[in-house]
Amino acid sequence: KKLFKKFRVTVTKVDAKTGVPQADASLKDAVYGLYHNGTEIARYTTDKNGQFTTDYYPCGTGWTIKENTPSPGYTLDTTVHTISATPKSFTVTRNTVEMEVKENP
Repeated sequence: KKLFKKFRVTVTKVDAKTGVPQADASLKDAVYGLYHNGTEIARYTTDKNGQFTTDYYPCGTGWTIKENTPSPGYTLDTTVHTISATPKSFTVTRNTVEMEVKENP
């Protein structure tokens, strides 16, 4: 039986200027979409640390992540972040890709 490699993504939001939230801003409650070839597969919301980790998905090309709703005090980040998750990038079956996204108040 062939084992298919899978990946998940841990996204961490940071303030683009200070690395931590400024004034009344928060890195919590931002909503991100996970997309495969432009189709939204799932949505994830950042926790109090400005982080979320997705479920596992099959490795391959065409995976992206994009902010749908900004967290309080920040502008919407319209950047489409490409996820590097090709099977040959990994040696084990289950893999975690770390991504940091910078936010502007």
